[in-house]
Amino acid sequence: MIDLKSRFSLNRILLLAIGMWPYTKSKLVQFQSTVYYGILGSFIMFQLTAFTTSEYDLHLIIEILSSTSFFSNFIITLTTFLLNIDIVKYLLELIQCTHDELRDEGEIAIIEKYWKIGKFYTQGLTCIGIFCVTSFILSPYLPYVIDIVFPINTVNESQLRPSLEIVTEYFFFDQKKYFYLIVLHANVSFCIGILVSIGTGTLLIVYMQHVCGMLKIASYRIDQIMAIGIKQMSTAKGASLIHKSIFYAVDMHRKALKYDILKIYAPLKILSKYCATVNSIFPHRTIKVFISAFNITFLILILDGLFYASLHLYLIFQELLTGHIGEKMIQSFIMLNYYYMYTFLANDMVQKIMDHNNDVFVAVYNVKWYLAPLHIQKLILFLLQRGTKAVHIYIGGLFMGSLEGFATLASASMSYFTFIYYANQ
Repeated sequence: MIDLKSRFSLNRILLLAIGMWPYTKSKLVQFQSTVYYGILGSFIMFQLTAFTTSEYDLHLIIEILSSTSFFSNFIITLTTFLLNIDIVKYLLELIQCTHDELRDEGEIAIIEKYWKIGKFYTQGLTCIGIFCVTSFILSPYLPYVIDIVFPINTVNESQLRPSLEIVTEYFFFDQKKYFYLIVLHANVSFCIGILVSIGTGTLLIVYMQHVCGMLKIASYRIDQIMAIGIKQMSTAKGASLIHKSIFYAVDMHRKALKYDILKIYAPLKILSKYCATVNSIFPHRTIKVFISAFNITFLILILDGLFYASLHLYLIFQELLTGHIGEKMIQSFIMLNYYYMYTFLANDMVQKIMDHNNDVFVAVYNVKWYLAPLHIQKLILFLLQRGTKAVHIYIGGLFMGSLEGFATLASASMSYFTFIYYANQ
């Protein structure tokens, strides 16, 4: 029996910070979620109210929408996980159960290796998040920093005043008088958003690494068939051992695919229904069922990410044309890199799952099946036939998750940026 709190301590801390640790439910957690919604929602609202007091200009529209769409991404993520907190708890319990069913030290070593990889990603992304938050908080004071490092006498005092480049409109406050409160509102909103993103994102990475570990164990169990030896394959005992090895390998493969990251968003009753069927051994029959439950959510996240990435590419390019590298460019650069890093990691993890799934059937192919008894050959042939069918994981029903999928998204953001730029000429 493993202790989830100690094994995934950093993930637990991050989820507790955003009120999503499934084993802690209280009125304080509900209040915490309400406060987060209030801060993020109000900041988006005060950005949109700028349309009511400013003259309509394409550049102004791009500035406002680039920021509001970025912060809207955090609210969508927060809502999705809060609505599916029971699924998160269920998957954590499945991780514990399958770990307890591992059969030897080799399998335990494999799963420990993939847990360490997930822990490394969590630590690395947490450090990146701290750096992004620090850069965002300090960006309004960039003119002061530049003046200290590169003192220029021609710079007047007005140019050194800190400014928040995110366009907002607070009707009831003098924005100059309460400038630092407005900056605090923006900083807290950004911190909450990054915390939500890192907390949920690293949890998904841990799940996906666990999937890879389970699939690796399935390959390991199939490889154990070779350890039986050629001589024993023709004996009744050897045939029984081969049969058991295949059974345990297929069983682990089935259990691993319960953890598919796309299933996190499935209703619990659908999850329990399909995990008990034979078809759950092979993911391409069940993935469509699980994705369909949250297809709209995935689609909104993809389109929203493409939208704000294209707008921030435009803003960065405009800053480069003017030769002004200031706080606006730093903020846009942070938001743009958030998008590319998030989409790359998501597609890379899906690619790893697909590769590990293919490795299972490569291991089956390498077994000396032709030396086994006829009834064993039929079992292996069945696995080989299913392995010829490609398994594709479609995200949001829009595109296939893979490194190629990431390249498609990156290319699409560049295309939309080009369209916006020439449309504004």
